Amino acid sequence: MSTNTDPINITLARKLRALADFIETRPECARQFQWTVYSAQIFPPKQKWEDVLRELGTFEKGSDDAYLEARVELPDGTMFIANQAKTNTCERVQVGTKTVTKTVPVTDEVKTIEVEEPQYEWVCPDSWLASSEES
Repeated sequence: MSTNTDPINITLARKLRALADFIETRPECARQFQWTVYSAQIFPPKQKWEDVLRELGTFEKGSDDAYLEARVELPDGTMFIANQAKTNTCERVQVGTKTVTKTVPVTDEVKTIEVEEPQYEWVCPDSWLASSEES
């Protein structure tokens, strides 16, 4: 039984075991998970990101346009994923411009013009760029 003095990791593990027990006794519900990626994802606050990375130990890195991702795959294929917004940890810098063609309305006609659009890249801290084994 839960007490208010249990550490959060103990409470969470107990709740996940209860969920596993629930699913184990309901095969039709479990079949609906067959195409689901088995993962737990967290989005720690900016000030806790480095602490989470240290606690994960070795992990695979990934990213998309908006997030950094630290992934740990367990032996059974289950994933634990920590995410952090690039806006919290990286700097978006302009690296150049690109000429693009656009069509714009001009009174009763459409005109094609060329415009320069800025091109950006994310520059992330060395702690993220280093291999996870070194972090």
